This record gives sequence, structure tokens and C-alpha cells, in this order.
Amino acid sequence: RTVMIRRLIILLLIVGCDNSTSPKPEDCAGVAGGTNICGCNETTALNYDSTATFNDGSCEFDTTAPTVVITFPVNNSILDSITTIKADVADNNDIISVLFLIDGAEAYADSTAPYEYVWDVCMRGTDNHAVLVTAEDSSGNIGQSGLSTFTLNASYDCEDVCGGGALEDNCGVCDIDTSNDNTTCEQDCAGVWGGDAVLSGCDNICNSTAVEDCAGVCSGDAVEDVCGNCFNENENYTQGDMVLSWPIDCIPGNDCDLGHADINNDNLTYNCTSPGYMGHQGTDIGITWEQMDSGVDVYAAASGEVIWVFDGQYDRCPNANESDCQNPEVCTQLGPYCGTGDCCCYWCFAGGNVVIILHNEIDNVFATRYDHLKKNSILINEGDIVIKGQKIAEVGSAGASSGPHLHFEVWGTGFYELTEPWSGSCGPNYANYLWECNPPWSR
Repeated sequence: RTVMIRRLIILLLIVGCDNSTSPKPEDCAGVAGGTNICGCNETTALNYDSTATFNDGSCEFDTTAPTVVITFPVNNSILDSITTIKADVADNNDIISVLFLIDGAEAYADSTAPYEYVWDVCMRGTDNHAVLVTAEDSSGNIGQSGLSTFTLNASYDCEDVCGGGALEDNCGVCDIDTSNDNTTCEQDCAGVWGGDAVLSGCDNICNSTAVEDCAGVCSGDAVEDVCGNCFNENENYTQGDMVLSWPIDCIPGNDCDLGHADINNDNLTYNCTSPGYMGHQGTDIGITWEQMDSGVDVYAAASGEVIWVFDGQYDRCPNANESDCQNPEVCTQLGPYCGTGDCCCYWCFAGGNVVIILHNEIDNVFATRYDHLKKNSILINEGDIVIKGQKIAEVGSAGASSGPHLHFEVWGTGFYELTEPWSGSCGPNYANYLWECNPPWSR
């Protein structure tokens, strides 16, 4: 029995060895016992099979180029504004790129339909230009349109719009409406469109700055002096040295009276009328007692140095009970007061309260004298330098006075050398008017 079992085992082993020598079947690639999947495994093939592991030569490829047609604008068109070039592209495969070429150079690339290019023709000038459109599909096939030629006749308007209709008028205004060019845009008097030059001046000339002079003459040379008097500089001006300002705060005929001097002692004033009295040495300017009590200012008629001041005398003369009214003279010390400064002289003045100012720097006016001033109203001292128009005191009635007034005296060439500030045929200085204004209170 054991022997039989052993023989059976040996038989089985022999049968197994015989089966191992049998041939194995081949796969589609001819590989015995292989597992290849046959098909087209080239990705660019139309029948590409992503599962294929063995290319069996069955691939079919796209060799057809896309068709391209320029649908707008029509060939040989004249373009005068921004134009959209439109192309119709057809293919049995995906389109990956559409190129728009102007004169052979790429101008724009598009990849999605509709395929269009907005062409700013104004950038190309006014010449003829060729347009070509090419398309490439996913298989690398390239097709192109026919060549289209266009004539460009476009430019930017004044608003930088290609082919726009806005125009710039003569005044530089840019708009489409030309109907307002002659209403809102005009030439000025200088011929400048939109300019601002106007007829002006007293001569009514374009952009003139001419003015009338004080005499009413256009571009004339007459001028006003500091007093408001009008005169022509080319003519003889009769105001002479024009150095003295009005010495009191009043206007004759308005709030004071005026009495002129008789310098020549001939009972005639400078203008041949009667003086205050014969031999009167200065100009008297009279006010009322009420004005005196309120205070009327006296001013320096010119700049200079104060040489004498007399103050403290009774100031409501005439008064028979006041010695200052009966004996009004005040006198200087003996000194170099002869002529223009020789020794030795002294001077007495009947004005009670008196100021005398020396004017060394002024021609024809050596000094000025102010008499009958209000007691203790004098604001300056001997040796002080005063300026023209400076208040020096107030009007009073001191000394040999018949009532409140300022006695104003001018010394011409030296101590007590009387002169007349007014000019007239009966005065000592016929032509040399010494006041800076005429009349002197007009400033």
C-alpha cells in the first residue's frame, strides 16, 4: 500500500513538469504574456487614447489650417476714425491664438472669440496700410486671411479724439459747436483773439496808460505842487522859493482876519492896498477872545534853530492896569546879532511873549518871528531844532496888542532885515513869493 502511494506521488510530479513547458499567449504588442494596451498615445493626435501604453500606429493627426476671413471693414475702405477690425475664424480644433498684423508687424493678439482689434488709425498717419489676420489651432496649424488694404484719412481733434469733430477756434476754445465761435471769441484791440487788451487812457488807445494832467490835457506835463496848484514845468513858476508854510491854525475869511505889512513904510501893502497901519512890519492874523481861550495853534513856518524865546508876560492886552501891556518890550542880550551875525547888537520886541527861529539853510529867509503868544503856551526852548509845521505855541494877546492875533514877521537877509513873504507890485520882493502854497493856507 505504501508503495502505491509513492508511485502516485511520482506520477503527479511527472505530470506537473510536463505542463511548465506549454507556450504563453502574446499581447497586442506581440509580447508573450504581456499586458500592453494598444492604441494612439500621441497627445496631438485626433484619436489620442490616454489609456494606451503602446502606440500601434493608428494615430490620426489634424493637418487642416484654420480658415480666416476679415469681415470688417471691407477691403479698400477709407478709415477716418478708430476702427474695430473683425475676423471670422473656423477650425475643426481649438483656436489658441489669433494675430492682427499691420504692415507685417504684430499689432494685437487675441485668444477668445469674437476675434477683434480696435485700431487707432490716427497713430498711423494718412497713408495706405495692409492688414493681415492669422490663426493657429491647437495642432499648430496656421491659417491666414487675405491681405486687406485700407486708406487712412484720420487725425486727432483738439480733444485728442481720433476722427473727432471738435475744433479749436481762434481763441483756443476746443468744442464741437462752431456756431459760437464769432460770439464768444473776439479779437481785442491789439488784434489778439481772446485777448484782454482794451481801449483805455485819456487818448482811448489800446492798452494806453495815458492820463490827463492837472490842467485836463491828455499826457500833458502840468503837475500839482504840494498845495494842489497846477502848473507846467516848462513855464515860469511864479511861486518863487516856496519855503514858508502857513504859521497858524486858521483860514482868513473863515475863522480869522488878515492884516498885511507895510515893509516899505509907504502906507501900501504888497498888493497896493492899505496896511494895518503905516510902517507895520509883519502880517497880522487876528482871532476872537473865545478862540484864544479855546486855543489856536501856532506852527513853525520853516525848519530851523530857535534862537530866542520870551514867555511869561501877561497875555490879555490891552489892559491899562497891567504893566506888561504898558511896557511890552522884551530884549535880547548883547551879542553877534548885527547883520548876518556880526557883533555887537541887541534887539527889543514889543510882542511880549515872542519866539524867533533862525533858518540858516533857506535862501531869502534868514529868520521868522512870532509875537503876542499866549502866556506859558510856548513849547520850545532856545537852541531847539524845530521842523516846518511843528506846533510851537498858541495865539495870545501879549505885549503891544489890540486883541488876540499872531504877528508873523520874516527877516530876509539878516537880523531884522525885514522882507515880505507875499509878492506884488507894491511890495519889496515883486517876483519872489515865499509861501509854499498860494494862498498859503490852501494846503
